[in-house]
Amino acid sequence: GINLLSQARTIAVALGDGSGGVAKTTIVDLTAESDRVKDLILRSINAFSQAIDHSPNDAGAWCGLGSALIFVDPLLSQHAFCRALQIDKSIAEPLSSIALLYADYDK
Repeated sequence: GINLLSQARTIAVALGDGSGGVAKTTIVDLTAESDRVKDLILRSINAFSQAIDHSPNDAGAWCGLGSALIFVDPLLSQHAFCRALQIDKSIAEPLSSIALLYADYDK
């Protein structure tokens, strides 16, 4: 799952994500425009979902799912991060990811 997500982010950067030089500069916009980015995000979501089906108490899988869902369903992404925290309160990644989610979508 994380490899697919990393590929999607790499392609998004190559297509202009974060460059500020074009109208479509976020991975969310690029997901809508690029079939390849969209496919990688959806495959990543599927891989993390399968990991959760196999091991429902894997906080890392829930956090990975949240990281992939951020691009297609921010509310469901938040739920996945919260589930990761319910499972293991000692990991920082879900907290930082929720903070980034709120920063990106609180406009």
